[in-house]
Amino acid sequence: MNSDKVASSRDGGALRLLPSFAVAAAVTMVLVALVLGVLFRELSTHNLVAVAENKNVALARLMANSLWPRYADFLRGDGARLTRSELAEHANTRAIHAAVDVQSRGLAILKVKIYTLDGRTVFSTDPRQLGEDKSASEGFRAARGGQVHTTLSHRDRIYARSELISDRNVLATYIPIRAEDNTAIDGVFEVYSDVTALSDAIAAQQKLVMAGVVALLGLAYVILFYVVRQADRLLERHHYEHAANEARIQHQAYHDSLTGLPNRALFVDRLEHAMAKAQRNERLLALMFLDLDRFKQVNDNFGHEGGDQLLRMAAERFKTVVRDGDTVARLGGDEFTIIMEDMRHIDEAAAVAERLLSVAAQPFELAGKEASVSVSIGITIFPFDDTTVEALLRHADTAMYSAKQRGRNRFELYRAELSQENSRRMQLEQELRRALVQEEFELFYQPKVNLVSGSMAGMEALLRWRHPDRGLVSPGEFIPTLEETGLIVPVGEWVLREACRANRRWQDQGLPALTVSVNVSAEQLRQEGFVELVAQVLAESGLQPGYLELEMTESCLLEETEASTAMVKALKSLGVRIAIDDFGTGYASMTYLKRYPVDVLKIDQSFMQRLSSKSEDTAIVTAIMALVHSLRLEVVAEGVETAQQLTFLYALGCNVIQGFLFSRPLPEDEFVRQLLNARNFRDQLDRLELLGAQSA
Repeated sequence: MNSDKVASSRDGGALRLLPSFAVAAAVTMVLVALVLGVLFRELSTHNLVAVAENKNVALARLMANSLWPRYADFLRGDGARLTRSELAEHANTRAIHAAVDVQSRGLAILKVKIYTLDGRTVFSTDPRQLGEDKSASEGFRAARGGQVHTTLSHRDRIYARSELISDRNVLATYIPIRAEDNTAIDGVFEVYSDVTALSDAIAAQQKLVMAGVVALLGLAYVILFYVVRQADRLLERHHYEHAANEARIQHQAYHDSLTGLPNRALFVDRLEHAMAKAQRNERLLALMFLDLDRFKQVNDNFGHEGGDQLLRMAAERFKTVVRDGDTVARLGGDEFTIIMEDMRHIDEAAAVAERLLSVAAQPFELAGKEASVSVSIGITIFPFDDTTVEALLRHADTAMYSAKQRGRNRFELYRAELSQENSRRMQLEQELRRALVQEEFELFYQPKVNLVSGSMAGMEALLRWRHPDRGLVSPGEFIPTLEETGLIVPVGEWVLREACRANRRWQDQGLPALTVSVNVSAEQLRQEGFVELVAQVLAESGLQPGYLELEMTESCLLEETEASTAMVKALKSLGVRIAIDDFGTGYASMTYLKRYPVDVLKIDQSFMQRLSSKSEDTAIVTAIMALVHSLRLEVVAEGVETAQQLTFLYALGCNVIQGFLFSRPLPEDEFVRQLLNARNFRDQLDRLELLGAQSA
């Protein structure tokens, strides 16, 4: 997921509680306020009715107790036979009216009415209602049935105490009046009371209560709003973090964690799309496979942190070379790939490869020091070379390996012959692995001759492979493969053990005690525990350390710095001898002689081919001899094949030589026979000196 997608999720993907809460909470609180208001009013009204009803009932019964004994007959039915005017003028009516006025004086009583059991109004403080029939009234029927019935209503106008009043809340209560024996209903009273003041008080109280409720709800709303806003922020932050984590996981799934480049999965996906696009547009596509040269030395010298830093820097450099639409990916380790799209000609890929070689060759600054690497590049072209991802990757890798084989720091275009070479190399690698298991390797020994004494000064153990079908295989054919595949490490260990065991065995047989030289590759020196391995081999074989000489190439030592110096010093502390092989072929050789505790320099055999009084090689050998004498080191000239070379070297003071002039490398049994013949080399020297004198 890219940053645009993350931004999009921030804009609209987060769950927002606040807007929903604001609407829902506001609606809920309004509804709560309304419901509470209605409930409060209902409860207040109910209480109002209950209180007022009790007062009305008490008053009615008080009146009944004072009036009924005296006016029972009139109220039960005699009055019901009178007309309204007769009732209004009747003495009983006036007497009852006077008694009611006295008993209701000071009370909020608006009107009092008395009904016979058949519903006839026999008394009313409102004379206009005398004689009315109330038999159909719900309240009357309830009271005649023995129940008190009350209604609360608002009257715009009502006649009370001989006057008309307006805008009143009136409570009308029908009260059953029982006979003296309290068994039968004798009549019905209706009392109207004015509850306006109480209603107004309730309304005012309701407003206060509602104001308090609203205030509390508002406070609750504010608190909840704050809580929800905080929760909203937390959810939003969690959402953003989740989106960022998803983006990061997505990025990690398809990108290299060290360099940030596309990884193998994303690279394959892009390659498939690029191939389809190239096919549609009828264009070319180049796939480059890049491998850093000597990267392991960077890890050895600067540690893995330094190696990681160099990989990051190399990735940035590679990105500056390609176009925006191209892809630079890291497959792992020090392996990179580049997809070049929309090409019209192969030369475009070659031009980019040249620039890649150039930027990779520039020094890298690591921990305040410079580190130098190069890059080997293999290039394959779609659709010329193949049309599948797997085949293109295989071809690019094959071309890259060919570039390494041809000297590194170069690029190679894939050719069909390279696959054949690769197949042969893979077959050779498998055969070498089998050879190690089945003990097809053996050691040959080449003597070193002391020109002064004519005796054997030592021997060099040389690896040979006796193939079951091909016979003896040339070292130049298989040793490079051992080094490239890393098999040189176990094979080199076998050589070291075998040479030490053989030398100790010969000494136990009474043969001359000589130093055996064993070649050590750069890969062996880089292995942790190599010094311990040498010590273990010496202990197991019983060979004294002074009889073992380890030969290291000058180029191997020049590639290393502090690590190689520490390694050589540790080996020297064991008591073994150190020799620099192929001396004179490296760079700044003289400078490095002071760094290493070296015992022997072996002049590279390439200088022997053109030794003459005027050749540059002669001048170099002369300078080396002068240096060796000044540093008091031993020197061995290897590759000596002619008497002229021997005479020249002897004149320069080179006392030890090695080469075909005296002996080729020999199998163990032949070499032992040569060891037994002590005068063999003395006789040869005598003959060579004679030939030299005759020629002079």
